[in-house]
Amino acid sequence: MGKSQAKGSAARILFDWESTFKNQIPSGSRYPKQIGFSSFDVGKTVPLNQSTIIRGDRNPAAPFEGNTSVDGSITVALDYDGIGLWLKAMIGEPTTSGPSLGAEKKAAGSFVDVVDGVATVSEAPDTAWAVGDIISEASGGVSLFIYSITSTTVCTVRDLYGKNSISDITCASITFIKTPTFTHTFKVHPTNDLESFVCEEAIVDIDIPLYRLFEGLKVDSGSLNFNSSGDELLATMNVIGTNTKQTVDYNQGGTVAIVCGVATFNTVQTAVVGDILVLTDKTQYRISTKTSTTIFELSQMWDSGATDTSINVSSQTHAAIIGAAVDRVNDGRYDKGFQDNPDILSTDRFEMKDASIKFDGSTSEVFNAFTFEYGNVIDPDSFTIGGGGVRRYLPEGIAGVGGNFDALFEGVDITDIADAGTETSLQLDIEFSATRKITFDFAEVKVQESSARIPGPQGLRLNMDWQAYYSDSSDASAVKVILINGRPSYAN
Repeated sequence: MGKSQAKGSAARILFDWESTFKNQIPSGSRYPKQIGFSSFDVGKTVPLNQSTIIRGDRNPAAPFEGNTSVDGSITVALDYDGIGLWLKAMIGEPTTSGPSLGAEKKAAGSFVDVVDGVATVSEAPDTAWAVGDIISEASGGVSLFIYSITSTTVCTVRDLYGKNSISDITCASITFIKTPTFTHTFKVHPTNDLESFVCEEAIVDIDIPLYRLFEGLKVDSGSLNFNSSGDELLATMNVIGTNTKQTVDYNQGGTVAIVCGVATFNTVQTAVVGDILVLTDKTQYRISTKTSTTIFELSQMWDSGATDTSINVSSQTHAAIIGAAVDRVNDGRYDKGFQDNPDILSTDRFEMKDASIKFDGSTSEVFNAFTFEYGNVIDPDSFTIGGGGVRRYLPEGIAGVGGNFDALFEGVDITDIADAGTETSLQLDIEFSATRKITFDFAEVKVQESSARIPGPQGLRLNMDWQAYYSDSSDASAVKVILINGRPSYAN
């Protein structure tokens, strides 16, 4: 690949939960998700503070580094699937019920074989299968979730967490093929900490791809804006983190011979599994196994960042490379490509045309803009002596739930409730179908008193702030979000 300017359109973002705050899930157990996003404006800042030392010279002394700050915003689609990750990061772990199963799709008496995560059925289903459907086989009661479809009889399957961890199955009877529906309910937990996560930014359209990992991230605040103009529905998450890591080049020189996927260096290498070997012609390989300090098994890595696992020690098809000069070795990506396959999340979106609002328990058609804002009031100042200028904790404060709405002034029902300080309720529903739906429910709300203004001869509107809270509602939460989709779990 020649020199070129990196483009945002080619960038990728991986998302994964941490095992505990600032501690990554062990490499062999992690299953990151590749998310769709509109913008990823997260960065690390280490300020250079000007020295005040007087030295009898008007020239300044060398600056010194301040504390590390990682923060910024991530804008994502309000979609059927990935938005659940962000609701969990913003509000907390959901409770999940289901599945509710749709109509039968399988052909009578059909069987399934699974080899290396690829499922082949003996007969095409009577009704076309779809990504997200469940193939239930009888021999072990295993549920196979369809991840991608190759033909009417072949598909790739994963387990309910999106992991590529399905054992091979030989000629098992199919109990059913059905479309599952799961219901995820998000509420503010009175005491639980929010889960922290990592995001890896991948810039892959340059000669040597750059991977930067943002660690110890939490959602400090989030906002969703709904309006009548038909704009794309987006959610903005403002995040705070602790530190970053990025690929580091190290070159211990020498040459390498690659035969049948085994690399033998003529010098000792400190490389480890997951690192990226780059030859002087910019060919890239990922180290999949370390035999010694000079012998490693490889899998080839293409310019796109994907990994071809066929080029390994068992392959005899790869042309031998003898005495190639080593350009550099990069420490590896977060997902260590050869053993983890990211769960690529669908970005099918909810649309504004499918939305409706209830005010004080009744459906209303006077709203033309509605904003939901959620804050966790995270304390960003937990720097300690000996902590290396990195935040030690990110403790949450009391959640803030509220927003603003704009409504046509058609009567005094809204203004009367606001003027009297009466408790009311708000609910926003977006329903694409019975199996793809999201509801934002605020059972206890007060609307800020605000007089109707007359800016001119045009139609009058009410623009009012609102706040939700928990006092005695049965939901025991200032907000309840119900997401109905085909994802079995947001547990990991």
